[in-house]
Amino acid sequence: MDVLLIGASGTIGKAVDHLFNEQAFTLIGASRSTQPGVDFTDLASIDAFYELIGELDAILIIGGDAAFGSLDQLTDSQIELTLSNKLMGQINMARRGIAKLRPNGVFVMTGGMLAYTP
Repeated sequence: MDVLLIGASGTIGKAVDHLFNEQAFTLIGASRSTQPGVDFTDLASIDAFYELIGELDAILIIGGDAAFGSLDQLTDSQIELTLSNKLMGQINMARRGIAKLRPNGVFVMTGGMLAYTP
């Protein structure tokens, strides 16, 4: 199974990379700092990245900058950063990557940016 892991250099990405390698998947790890790299806040970077990648069985998108904290304490700019980077970055990776998926391929995107506990 050929799997693309976006966000491979982050804390969660490194753990996922390790698990997939133990299972003998063919894993392509990508982030802003890998070669080839991808900045998923930039549509041109996404398109250039996908031009280099062949067909895939799965695309896991776990990267993205986000402000973490209690919803009632995050500022508008922190929420905007999270929405424009983590949410829209992942959506754009998925939209642009659909053509790279083999039949029955899957996307997995992670969230977890806001919390509220009364």
